[in-house]
Amino acid sequence: MEVVESAKTDKQAESDETDELNVKEEWTGRYMYIPPSINKRFDDEFDRLVYECGRDLEWKPKKNKHYYPVVAIHGINAVAEMDPDEFRNVVVDLELPIESG
Repeated sequence: MEVVESAKTDKQAESDETDELNVKEEWTGRYMYIPPSINKRFDDEFDRLVYECGRDLEWKPKKNKHYYPVVAIHGINAVAEMDPDEFRNVVVDLELPIESG
């Protein structure tokens, strides 16, 4: 009985040391619908970063844990600097539908 408790305690200590973040359980999920051309670029850039970070830094970023938050905050920051005309021009450049109203 003592050996089992000791092993359990060791596993708990090991788990506490790694304390890995589970983003799917601890963060808020958000769904997006994006055109296929943007989706392809989204995935291509992630693949490029995984390759280059692995090669140059010996580190592989995770899509949910690293890539999505960086893309989101940098995108939000860029949009925050746009005036309405600039925003609409980007929408037009991306050939996204614009409904009047």
